[in-house]
Amino acid sequence: MIGLPDMGLAAIVAAVKSRDILPGDIVRRLTERIHARDEELHAFISLDLEGALRTCAELEMQLDRGGEGGLLFGAPFAIKDNIDVALLESTSGSRCVTPPVAPGDASVVKLLRRQGAIILGKSNLNEWAIGATGQNPHYGTTKNPCDVTRLSGGSSGGSAAAVAAGFAPGALGTDTGGSIRVPAALCGVSGLRPTTGTISCKGIHPFSKSLDTVGPIARTVADVALIQQVLSSGRSGADRLPSREELLIDAPLADLRVGYVSEIAESTATAVSAATLEASMAMLRLGATVEEASLPMFNEAHETAGLLALAEAWLVHRDAVRARPDAVSPDVLARLTLGSAVTATEYAQARRFQTIWSKVVMNQMSTFDVLLLPTTSSTAPPITAAHDITSMDLLRLTYPFSFAGLPALTLPCGRDEGGLPIGMQLVGHAFGENNLFRVGSYYQARTNWHSTQYRSSTQAFMGSS
Repeated sequence: MIGLPDMGLAAIVAAVKSRDILPGDIVRRLTERIHARDEELHAFISLDLEGALRTCAELEMQLDRGGEGGLLFGAPFAIKDNIDVALLESTSGSRCVTPPVAPGDASVVKLLRRQGAIILGKSNLNEWAIGATGQNPHYGTTKNPCDVTRLSGGSSGGSAAAVAAGFAPGALGTDTGGSIRVPAALCGVSGLRPTTGTISCKGIHPFSKSLDTVGPIARTVADVALIQQVLSSGRSGADRLPSREELLIDAPLADLRVGYVSEIAESTATAVSAATLEASMAMLRLGATVEEASLPMFNEAHETAGLLALAEAWLVHRDAVRARPDAVSPDVLARLTLGSAVTATEYAQARRFQTIWSKVVMNQMSTFDVLLLPTTSSTAPPITAAHDITSMDLLRLTYPFSFAGLPALTLPCGRDEGGLPIGMQLVGHAFGENNLFRVGSYYQARTNWHSTQYRSSTQAFMGSS
């Protein structure tokens, strides 16, 4: 059997159901790995070994009774610490107020548990999920498992690092402006921002109520699709969910139209630009029609989305900030101060521009099924240079799609000269997650950028057969 830390979500579920390994053994082995390495990485804020083993015992009893188990049966998860897990503290990465003990699970956690998932603990994040670096002065900066001198990205940095380090095969994060996509890209894993409003945010501590989403992080697109299948099952009035086979059609992409946003890709670091150009060429070799796409007003959308989000964040946190400004991370305090200065007129103008921008993107998407561009402008920056990096720099290529409410998937597509991961971003039509899964999983079946065994760029593309 492949080493447990390298096993994907589906493989672990299959191994548990076939009794090749017991859930309790999985949790103990992963916990040993976490204890050995997380003092350095800071991926977790807290672990719940007692609760996890209690769940394992329940799952093992189900197996003894001949139960079939759910889609995530026996799979351990890391949960971002702004998402409620019953009887655990929800710190939201802050010490400004006493962390509340959650009386119950967030809606998304309930869905995971119903399918047999095991909750290992709460993962680290930027304070109040405001930021994209993974830095947290209260609970430690989450370091990148690919290179511990580098940032993990954020705000879901703990969740992405937990998956990349082999601490958990699956994780939940939240994404307002790119907080799933950025750390997933920098840590070399896959992550999805679902269409805005499709997954319940009940039990999740807000950043920007109009832009917030919750979504999955895993090593592969196939595992991300499996988690999303579970999360989508809670949607009110949802139709029958497609099966895993329907989500991950393994057929040439001949009917897919891919728009390569070259003007944006070319404005990124050389290695990032080259990797995403090669990814677009790979899509062409895999049968898709690939043409250049253009997104006018992209930078304005990025700036306006950030303004709107910070104005909403100020409304959420203003009482805590006014009571204890000295207890707030300096970078978060600075951003909330910007949000406090947004006038009602500016907020209304931002909302009006959001409508205009959404129409611009929809017009471009009418020509394509999927847009392709980098997830971040560079690979993971050094921690020592963090003071020169703003969160908005890291979110420059992700915020505009949050603003339009569209689903966006990130997956590895290359490495820079130092071996750091490069992520490409696939953007779909509203409710078009299935297309993203189809393209992403077909690409990953024929490349190995996502593999923990990857070593040489000469072996990156394995053809279309």
